[in-house]
This record gives sequence, structure tokens and C-alpha cells, in this order.
Amino acid sequence: MSKSYFFTEQETAKLKQMYDDFYALSEIAKELGKSEGSIQQKVFRLKLPPRDCNLIRMIGVHGRGLLRYGNSVEAIRKAQAEEVKTRRENKKRVQQAAINRLKNDLLHRVDRNVALTDAYKAGATLSQIGSVVGMTKQNVSLIVNPPKKALT
Repeated sequence: MSKSYFFTEQETAKLKQMYDDFYALSEIAKELGKSEGSIQQKVFRLKLPPRDCNLIRMIGVHGRGLLRYGNSVEAIRKAQAEEVKTRRENKKRVQQAAINRLKNDLLHRVDRNVALTDAYKAGATLSQIGSVVGMTKQNVSLIVNPPKKALT
């Protein structure tokens, strides 16, 4: 079968529809009997918007009619933003708990280096730990991650 590089109006309409439904370019090419390169060029010439790879990953499957199931791009982006917001809030909560435990350990005379290491492992950042104990984050880093001894 010879592949034609010219597109009819029906083929162009089908390409736009499949592209909007997030079909892979290879599947569009197979459906229309064209080469994948000609599909890429046509997409470029039609000035179709680039696809959001993160959006495709969030939907979950490459190369299928992904948005046929009632998902809208706006709804997916909103869910993605909510997920990022939730992750940030959880991270802050974990960091604050680690700092509170560090303060408690220092009050109860736990070894400073052990308390710093525990706080870092629990999720606190070097800067946060340093601000609690009055050290720079570089000094905290040397305590938490001591340099390996050089081989002699």
C-alpha cells in the first residue's frame, strides 16, 4: 500500500479529533494510512497545541482515546494542582513535626549530633535544623552527613 502525503478534509478532521483525544501519532498514522513523519508535519502546519506530557502521565495511558471517558483537561489540571498542594502541605507538616521533636530532644539533653541526625532523617531541612540550633546549614550537613575518610 502506497502512503499518500496529501490530506483530504476528512483525514484532516479525523487527525484533529484523534490528536485531541490524545492518540499516539503512530496510531493516528496507522489509522489514516500515512507515515508518522507526515502526521507530525501536518500537526505542525495545523498549529495544533503541544501536548502536556505531565497531563498524559496523569491520565495514565499513552496512545488511547484518553479523554473519551468524560475527563476534561481543566478537571485533570485542577486535580493535578490539588495533588501538588496536598503534597506541599504534608511535607510542611512532616518538617514541623521533625523540628518539634528536635527541640524536645535538645531540651531532654539527647546528644546534639544524634538529635540533628534524627531530625534530618525525619524530614527537616538542613536550614530549618540550623536555625533551631544556631548553626549554618553547611555545619549541620557535616554533622548529619559526615565526610568519608580518604583512603590512604
